[in-house]
Amino acid sequence: MQKYHIFPRVWKITVAILLSLLVASPGPADVQPGEVVTKETMDKAEGLLIPTMKWFVQHGLTIPVTPYR
Repeated sequence: MQKYHIFPRVWKITVAILLSLLVASPGPADVQPGEVVTKETMDKAEGLLIPTMKWFVQHGLTIPVTPYR
């Protein structure tokens, strides 16, 4: 008969979740409502953009920054 040890598995899952939350949390950004994120100003919004959005901005997309409602 095989014995199952649930504690190590739960511990590994908990650590993985905590690390993913730490890595995925957005960093501070220097953009203010009313600004527009472009290729030239993308470094100010670096902490808010996922890699796909960074690619779009580098290839010409502009993103207007609006206030949170």
